[in-house]
Amino acid sequence: MTGSAVSLPGITRAGSKGLISARYFRAPPLFVTKVDIFDFGSRSSEFFIFIFIFIFSLKRIIITGPESSGKTTLAQKLALEFDTLFVPEYARIYLASKGTEYELTDIVNIGIGQLALAESLASTMTEKPFVFIDTWILELRIWAKYRFGVVPDVLEEMYHEHPPDFYVLCSPDLAWQPDPLRENPQDRDVLFEIYQNTIIESNVPHFVISGTGERRDRRAFTLFRDWIAR
Repeated sequence: MTGSAVSLPGITRAGSKGLISARYFRAPPLFVTKVDIFDFGSRSSEFFIFIFIFIFSLKRIIITGPESSGKTTLAQKLALEFDTLFVPEYARIYLASKGTEYELTDIVNIGIGQLALAESLASTMTEKPFVFIDTWILELRIWAKYRFGVVPDVLEEMYHEHPPDFYVLCSPDLAWQPDPLRENPQDRDVLFEIYQNTIIESNVPHFVISGTGERRDRRAFTLFRDWIAR
């Protein structure tokens, strides 16, 4: 396998800026160091400063949980409350273009796209310590296993190589909202348990959000402020 690739919009606060091609290789097809790229003139020194800051400083906060558990709404509200970036779910962008029929390879492509979209949008940030991301590789890993019975090696590698800093796990105690891209109205409690057990096994810190309306939002704001203050 030489690598899987997807194209996605290059989005900034000013709007779309063409396309970004993202390719994930299980092994580097060509060994080129950052010094080589700098010498070639392909990237400036400022670019490498940004990459260093992004990898080692920017905290990735993942809003996760079963379908129709309020992930997108909560991620947007958290980003607004803490005046930072919201990264949307790439699966919706991908499936809106491709259609609702998908295969295991599509889940891998969605994972590649989600990583690339998060890094693309993060490049627009200045002096922000964290970013809220609507779903991550965790969901795709569970999705692949639950739907197809197997997790592709490349997806497993992405999961372990790109751990987030924190998970906000949304309880499926909200009423089911029908959506052409949603599949499991009857399995949300089972999937929630899978999510929670997987997060616990990952040793990534997390908290669970439940309740409805403003109470749900206030609890999320309070718990996240407590985590920041630690």
